[in-house]
Amino acid sequence: MKKIFCKVFFCFVIIVISSVFLMSCGKNATNPDKITDNNISENTGNIEKYDSAINDESNTVLKNDVVALVNGEELKAKDFGYYIYNNAVIQMYKEDSNTTEDVTTFDWSKTNKDGKALRDVVVENAIEDAINDVVFRQSAENSGFLIFGAEKEADELVNGSIERQGEEQFKVSANLVGVSDAETYKKIYTNISVFEGVAEDFQNNPEKYVTDISVLSNYIGNKGASVQHVLILNDTDDASQLAEDVLQKANNGEDFVELMKQYNDDTSEKESGYTFPEGEMVPSFETAAFSLKIGEISDIVESDYGFHIIKRIVGAYELQNFWRSEADVQISPNSLQMVNFYDVMDMIKEAKAKNVG
Repeated sequence: MKKIFCKVFFCFVIIVISSVFLMSCGKNATNPDKITDNNISENTGNIEKYDSAINDESNTVLKNDVVALVNGEELKAKDFGYYIYNNAVIQMYKEDSNTTEDVTTFDWSKTNKDGKALRDVVVENAIEDAINDVVFRQSAENSGFLIFGAEKEADELVNGSIERQGEEQFKVSANLVGVSDAETYKKIYTNISVFEGVAEDFQNNPEKYVTDISVLSNYIGNKGASVQHVLILNDTDDASQLAEDVLQKANNGEDFVELMKQYNDDTSEKESGYTFPEGEMVPSFETAAFSLKIGEISDIVESDYGFHIIKRIVGAYELQNFWRSEADVQISPNSLQMVNFYDVMDMIKEAKAKNVG
């Protein structure tokens, strides 16, 4: 029933070099259900109309090699390689969930229902994801979250790997998932470690990150959700009736955390619940969770494990959307040309060739 929870970066990068790092992906939480055996999450979304376009007179002119400027921090083409790889895998499985094809051989000239080439969809989503991760890390640090631990862990992880396997093999391992070099690896690892840390801390200390938590209800997006839930395993004849009884208690206003303590068969769930990206949970669970408003409780949701009663709560994704709305983000109008999709695919292909055997 348990499922390791991690953002996609940890899953793919750690899998690639797990024999060296001796690490598992996702150390902070576990989720009740698994959508695929690939641990692939969908973290998609469109760039918000290039929200601080370069032609705005109030904006600073970006340098020729700067794809985006995020609160003064420059993002260049190499910073998006992992995000291209990640979104390419996601997009490929969205097109065909049973595919056995490799991202480097998939036909990326195919178009979506809007007539846009899939490679461009991947790049747009990659740019958005990278910007959001930087905004989140910056805002978390400004809110007093100590990012030193994540940075130190990234340093130790990378430096330890290089010491064990050598710089060349580390580079091959990193290139396999679109990461060009050690410093870029460290930055991405730090950003996503900070997200996981804040996601957990936020549920206990929301006032640390936002003055009025109620405002976050206006920032529901399609990137992910936070929920608390009660799972009733379908291993007894009265499981369905018990789920109905728990749902009625919840709808009558009984404390949901107390209901979790009394009835929840998901022993891995904390009181703070789960924060997960789109695509991380089984479809029935995810569909129900994403359809809820903040504070709303679902009807009974069935999965292979049993019966779920889900309550949506504000969490790290709403916080991320809020912080993004307040960030000073400038994106070059030439970003789709500057972040070259096929350069990343070629890097991955070359790494695969070197990694054979």
